[in-house]
Amino acid sequence: MSREFGFLVNGEWIKGKKKREIKSPYNGETAGVVNIPDRETAIGSVRFAEDAFSKWRESPSYERSRILRKIAEGIAARKEEFARTLVLEGGKPLKTARVEVDRAVITFSVAAEEA
Repeated sequence: MSREFGFLVNGEWIKGKKKREIKSPYNGETAGVVNIPDRETAIGSVRFAEDAFSKWRESPSYERSRILRKIAEGIAARKEEFARTLVLEGGKPLKTARVEVDRAVITFSVAAEEA
């Protein structure tokens, strides 16, 4: 059974009027459904992101480090879920998908150290 995914705007999950099915290249089954924002929502999202970046840049390094470390821990805790999603959506072998998730954990961990 496929899941439907909205998009995150200013901390709120939004559903669009248009949707697109993501098909698994492995078996052609629907791996998920994504919502597509309209132009107005996309422009608003960019404005919120610019504002958030300004706040992020001004935040103390220890706070940025804490957030990045928490992201790394969250990805690690859901490693299998992320890996299986990569398999379904991208047709990757499971072993390769797990390595990709590990790489994401390392990337956020290094970013946390350098924040």
